[in-house]
Amino acid sequence: MDPRKISELASFFKERALFPKRSLSQNFLIDKNVLEKIAKEAEIVEGETVLEIGSGPGGLTKTLLEKNCKVIAVETDRRFTALLREILPEENLTIVEGDFLEYPLIGPIKIVGNIPYHISSAILEKLCNSSKECSRVTLVMQKDLADRIIQKPPFRNATFLSYYLHFHFTFTKGFAISPNCFWPAPKVFSYALSLVPKQVLPSVDKEAFFAFLAPLFQKRRKMLSSLLKNSSVEKVLIEMGFSPKARPEELSLEQFLKLFLSLFIN
Repeated sequence: MDPRKISELASFFKERALFPKRSLSQNFLIDKNVLEKIAKEAEIVEGETVLEIGSGPGGLTKTLLEKNCKVIAVETDRRFTALLREILPEENLTIVEGDFLEYPLIGPIKIVGNIPYHISSAILEKLCNSSKECSRVTLVMQKDLADRIIQKPPFRNATFLSYYLHFHFTFTKGFAISPNCFWPAPKVFSYALSLVPKQVLPSVDKEAFFAFLAPLFQKRRKMLSSLLKNSSVEKVLIEMGFSPKARPEELSLEQFLKLFLSLFIN
């Protein structure tokens, strides 16, 4: 059975009384051309190790294996880990039945996945925390999320995660994917893009900086001067060219770094 052929996949599911679970955001990529594009976007090299987040029935898994790489497929749904063992008995495939969020990343490793929307933020945060272990991360996600990720803050409704991602990664242009490339078809377009870890991170105490930044985005409509409770805030903001009434959503990552260093380091 080829999980990239809708007729074979649907028949296989029907024979075994299997069905995709909405609660796990299970929409499986079945378009072989798109799967090949994802593998190309991931810049797969023969012999390297690729970790796949959520293999599902194995469409992307099979495509990756055809590139002669070693694949670690991390899948939480035991129905599909059993299925992979049945249809992909490959020596280059390691199947891990478990939660990617709990799986230790030891690199350098490439990561590829069609990530479930309901835990996408948690996955992205984990990847930020493990960016030094990743040589490249290629993900398929809902297009509206991808649009927010690619856009460099500041922008309206930017979140703490927006800044966290741009601290650790740069992003490729990527490409859109039609709902018709999935089974079952989602109601929205998806998008594939790569996150490329920065070789050199900003010279700052990362934990202290993000401990400073995170609370600001819990009340990002409030003025920084009232949120920070620091007598120097307004003076530093004016020196940086901002109004003393500036709000968190107005500053870029670089400007937040400058504000942090000015208030707590200099």
